[in-house]
Amino acid sequence: MSKVLLYVYDLSGGLARQLSLPLTGKFIEGIWHTSVVAYGREVYYGQGILESAPGMTHHGQPVRQIDCGTTEIPEEMFDEYLHDLRESYTAAKYHLLDFNCNTFSADVVGFLTGTEIPEWITNLPTEFLSTPFGQSLRPQIDQMFGRGTPAAAAPRVNPHLPSSQPPASLASALAGNPRLGNMAAALLNGVTSQAYTSSSSTGTATPPQQSVTSSVTSPLTFATNLASFTSTLHSHKLTFALFTSKSDIVTRQVQTTFEQLAHEEKQRRRVAAAKAAVDLAFVEVDVDMPTGKEVASKYGIVDTPGYAFFTGDQKTLQLGKTASGELRDIIRKQIEEYIRSS
Repeated sequence: MSKVLLYVYDLSGGLARQLSLPLTGKFIEGIWHTSVVAYGREVYYGQGILESAPGMTHHGQPVRQIDCGTTEIPEEMFDEYLHDLRESYTAAKYHLLDFNCNTFSADVVGFLTGTEIPEWITNLPTEFLSTPFGQSLRPQIDQMFGRGTPAAAAPRVNPHLPSSQPPASLASALAGNPRLGNMAAALLNGVTSQAYTSSSSTGTATPPQQSVTSSVTSPLTFATNLASFTSTLHSHKLTFALFTSKSDIVTRQVQTTFEQLAHEEKQRRRVAAAKAAVDLAFVEVDVDMPTGKEVASKYGIVDTPGYAFFTGDQKTLQLGKTASGELRDIIRKQIEEYIRSS
């Protein structure tokens, strides 16, 4: 038995509170990084899955500690669970907005206690991207984390480089206020380096592994239990879920296809963002894990690979094994139907 705490850190060091209103038109209290403390250990995600003594990471002391309840799961089983997550939570798959420390924390808290982490944490990327400033900055963040750049194997964030000049996308967004632009660039660089960098003296990273699509940062989210899957549904307008099993010989091919479609669709919607921005999530559930099997059972998934589409937390469509071209058409049809009905 162990108490489970969610440690919350502000990656902006208070700058979000000062700059968010003039930059985005919304007040954003902080840029939240979270970790999970259980069994006297603090575990978190950055350069892979890391852990340290509580409060001894490079983030310093948390600004909040949230009580997530108590777990009855033995520590040995928790270790096995973390081991199983290593293939999904690699350094190469980290993305500041789409697949980050909070994604990991939601998974772990859901596994340990069956509860969700607060929505004011999980909804922050959506809130940020709903602003014109957030949309203008999205390409720069994608570039930093290797998305859409075949040569990138991990985030190209260099915390040692000066941030006196804003990137082009940021400069165009703040053309009338260069001082604010420089401050925003410093904020972005500071947040990305804090989010991804780990101190070798305080954290131990798991070895990076290749993602399904090799060198490109994955646009997929992973859910290993019902609580984290439900959290994903609550945090997005539309969710497309793939249920897989390693015992299925076509799993790797299906994973690759689904990931490619996720990347295509997110790029396509980003280009059309000004006309019809749709908050999408593409999530994979491994039913070989007992807690993943629970998700499949709840939503009636019997065979793998299987697909389920959701609007909010309501399942709207379920499919079995489907050709990639047909799946692409179905996904786009679901999106267009959602836009027409909104």
